[in-house]
Amino acid sequence: MILTAKWVMPISKEPLKYGAVVVEGEEIKDVGYKDEILSKYPQDEVKDLGEVILFPGLINIHTHLDYTILRGVGDNLSFLPWISKLVAKSRKLSFEEILLSAKLGALELLSAGVTTIADTTATGASLQAASELGLRGVIYQEVFGMDDEKIGLILADVEEKYNKLKSQANLKLKIGLSPHAPYSVSGRLLQEISKFAAKKDVPLCMHLAETEEEIEFLLKGTGSFATTYREAVGWGDIPWQAPQVSAVKYLDDLGVLNDRLLAVHVVQTNDEDLELLRENGVKVAHCPKSNAKLGNGIANLPAMLEQGLEVGLGTDSAASNNSLGLFSEMEFGLLLHRANQRDAEVLTAKEVVEMATIKGARILGLEEEVGTLEVGKKADLTAVSIDNLANQPVYDPYSTLVYNASSRDVILTMINGELIYKNEEFNGRIEEVINELKQVKQKIEE
Repeated sequence: MILTAKWVMPISKEPLKYGAVVVEGEEIKDVGYKDEILSKYPQDEVKDLGEVILFPGLINIHTHLDYTILRGVGDNLSFLPWISKLVAKSRKLSFEEILLSAKLGALELLSAGVTTIADTTATGASLQAASELGLRGVIYQEVFGMDDEKIGLILADVEEKYNKLKSQANLKLKIGLSPHAPYSVSGRLLQEISKFAAKKDVPLCMHLAETEEEIEFLLKGTGSFATTYREAVGWGDIPWQAPQVSAVKYLDDLGVLNDRLLAVHVVQTNDEDLELLRENGVKVAHCPKSNAKLGNGIANLPAMLEQGLEVGLGTDSAASNNSLGLFSEMEFGLLLHRANQRDAEVLTAKEVVEMATIKGARILGLEEEVGTLEVGKKADLTAVSIDNLANQPVYDPYSTLVYNASSRDVILTMINGELIYKNEEFNGRIEEVINELKQVKQKIEE
């Protein structure tokens, strides 16, 4: 099958005006100019997508699909009240209701041109949703625990959950572990999880240096994480000795910084912290909208890139962002850093699109499969319509994608050569999901 488009963006080379992509089975067979491809493969079926930009499926490297149903709940709260409300409401949902929430998130991602995710789940629902709806990526089992007296039981539970997810995963989904954060996982438990991950070759993910309260907790052992949060989760009587260092330095001292770790947020850092991350090969998930919405600050992306860190884009959950699509994330992130640095050259549209494609793929160890349109890679594709006033004229497709396009402009999402989404239609039962969601929404409101 040949897909032709006004613009084809391979990412690995310059955009092709009037380009084409040849898909054979699950893979990309060829990429080139439309006239050359049509003459080269005269017998192949041709689908002319028309006035679109055709490019690799987007890669969202930090999501929590379990919480999609909580979109808009706690919109005007700061981090600790927000997460407290999130936990309280999510604990009252059944697995079936959380699964429905995860399916809603997966459907939203697909309709927004996202084909690969790195999702963190406490329940495993996101794995089932991603598997059923065809997404690619890494699903991380979330881990909590500050009581070292129960560390044996915690580790046994972690291994059991990891093995269960691994047995349920398909070829498109890897399984990892996600120790939640430095304030919710003890140092000893972090070390044990890191050892397990090294032994089993398991990818890791962790929320790191997200809030000022987290840093206060680590530096002084005071603040809301030392009092309100620990009391709320039942850890008030568990001893805690502040390491009196930054979040990044704390992990370095524990010996758990390594190249299998994806650090999420990384807002509260200095140059020494970023150097430690780079030296240890740690990757970063940058979530500018979530950080801004919760009032946590602005991660120093320009410094990360200058240090040579691998950085990809994530949205975090719909509960802390309201959107799981990457178009608004790309635009907001680019404009935020230009404004913050007072420098229009600090970040370009091309660099941001690369963060949402090939760099995300590289961070997840999937660069040989996805992230660019190249021969032999998986046919994970997204097409965005430019046949509207808001997206015209197009001088540079990178600029159009970042500054003008939105998730609502996506007309096609393909994974493994299979058309998953086209013109607002899915291969799944979207009406059934929406109707069931209305009932869960009522329960949450009550």
